[in-house]
Amino acid sequence: MVDAHLRRIFLLSFTLGLTTLAFIIAKTGRDALFFQGSGGLLQLPLIYIYIAGASLPLAMIFVKAMKTWGARPARVGILSTAAAVMAAAAPFLQPGDNTLLLIMFMFIPAIFGLVFASLWLLASDIFEKTEKKEAARAFSKIGAGTLAGGMLGGMISKALAFSRGRQMADLSKRDHHRGCDCHRRIHPWPVSQSNSSSKSRREKETSISDANRQQLCTRPFGYFDDRRSCRLAH
Repeated sequence: MVDAHLRRIFLLSFTLGLTTLAFIIAKTGRDALFFQGSGGLLQLPLIYIYIAGASLPLAMIFVKAMKTWGARPARVGILSTAAAVMAAAAPFLQPGDNTLLLIMFMFIPAIFGLVFASLWLLASDIFEKTEKKEAARAFSKIGAGTLAGGMLGGMISKALAFSRGRQMADLSKRDHHRGCDCHRRIHPWPVSQSNSSSKSRREKETSISDANRQQLCTRPFGYFDDRRSCRLAH
């Protein structure tokens, strides 16, 4: 009896913790893609109105499914639907303003709301006839498992963001050096044509040209025009 009770607590804690972990990672990735668009932040008020409006019919559909097929099939169905939709949409998501990303931005909180509601409803059904002290102790452990899943999801999201950020920084650095090299090929060092010019004048021209080239290479995003010119030249 005790082993069965502990097993229920562990399974519920693990399930809710894993669900919270998935929600945090999916939400972080969704936000990272969505806010790269120019109007992502300005669309938030209207989007959250849409999410609130979509939550009611989704809840009614879920309750109808529970009455029709039972609680367990409906619960498995909502979990399977959430996983299938996110797995199918993930390869096609692009950063910025696009319809698919907007749909996923609203889908993730709406579907996970139903998932969390169904799991906590399951927990309340399991411990409905348990003593209050035992139920309170069980729910505290389940809540701790949920918090642990959220913390782990946050750490994984941070690690992924750090890794992705370093990859983008390395790519930007390579493009930066490639643009500077292209600029040097298009704009070679000036050579004085006059044989009567003095050595000090040549050194002055060389230092000015070097300074201008260094300024172009270090200016943020200033090398893109030169890269385009380089491609056209070839």
